[in-house]
Amino acid sequence: MTRKSIYLPGPARQDSSQHQLVPDAAVRGEFLFTSGIAGYDAAGQLPETNEAQAGEIYRRMMEILKTAGYSTEEVGHFFVWALERHPVIGGKVTKFINPYWEKMFPDIRSRPARHVLGRVLDPGQHYKLEITATKNAKRTSYEINDEVYHTGGSTTKGYMPFGITIGKYLYTGPTYGMTLKGRKMGDTHAEQAKLCAVCNDEFYRMAGQSTDNLAHMFIWYHDAAGKQAAVDYTEIMFPDRSDRPAIHYLKSHLPFWHEVNGQFWIQYDNTGVGGERRRPINPPGVRVLDGEGGRVPAGVAMGDTLFTSVITGSGSVEDQAREAFRGARAVVEEGGFDWRDVGHVYVWYDDHAHRDVIDKVWVECFPDKAERPARNSILEPEMPAGTSVGIEIRAAR
Repeated sequence: MTRKSIYLPGPARQDSSQHQLVPDAAVRGEFLFTSGIAGYDAAGQLPETNEAQAGEIYRRMMEILKTAGYSTEEVGHFFVWALERHPVIGGKVTKFINPYWEKMFPDIRSRPARHVLGRVLDPGQHYKLEITATKNAKRTSYEINDEVYHTGGSTTKGYMPFGITIGKYLYTGPTYGMTLKGRKMGDTHAEQAKLCAVCNDEFYRMAGQSTDNLAHMFIWYHDAAGKQAAVDYTEIMFPDRSDRPAIHYLKSHLPFWHEVNGQFWIQYDNTGVGGERRRPINPPGVRVLDGEGGRVPAGVAMGDTLFTSVITGSGSVEDQAREAFRGARAVVEEGGFDWRDVGHVYVWYDDHAHRDVIDKVWVECFPDKAERPARNSILEPEMPAGTSVGIEIRAAR
């Protein structure tokens, strides 16, 4: 299989204070995973404006695709992390990202799944962008109907698709808790969770897949009641705890959408693998965020892909990082994959000051620069007490 890391020339740093410690992207099998690409200019500096940073990200992303030998038509998922203070719907985030989105994907009928969410980023960064692409795969974009659509901060219906398939893989965009007809938001957290599932089920039907094909779920919640509703609805969607996808519940300041006069309480961003049945993996002793009582598996293998939930550790920050990576490796290897198959790593931590510790452990875990995975470190202030670091992995062969 193909395993390689891509480091573009120049002084820009990706996800580390150290130059070229983390690659711009990694190829594993048919997949291209990028790191969290920030808007560094040719001198390795972050411009002050949103527009300039968005332009630099687009330039670098196109260079990554060219260097890796992929086209924009092979991009399946497009993820924008933006400063928490930016309004996501109809605000500064999309105002500057959208022109490059249109340039990258000019055909509104064939665009990848896209998600934009607010997060506190590294000092000076306004955005970080990640894409996942699949080699020689056909992308098909789906819209449920003329009423459930994603504007992406524009006024254009279907500006970004509800979801897509690319080859046998499936990605949703952000799933909203609104009715299929009439565009009415659920009044309660529980209603929104149910409506998210209804919308997703309709998309899965159109794509010829189902919840049985789901490998990984990001579940975003606005407040504590949103998380509880999401956790409760997981029990409804997947009553058999021994057969669930990898899951990560994440708090985010979800927007109020004036167009439908509704507050988002819950959003889903799901990944599936058509024609494959998931195989949950739970090595003994591996600590899993939200995994009490087997509620969330440590990981899931599906065909030539593997996804973990968030793996954590105990002790000092350095001890937690080492234990989390050891746990993630145990999942990867029990799933029948090689540690070198890891193509993308999310590092979740509760303080940017932990970055240097993460970098130290990173080099120990991935000593061969030529085969390091892509990485995106994201601040997660809602970590449970005593937990400062979590590791989430995607592998492919």
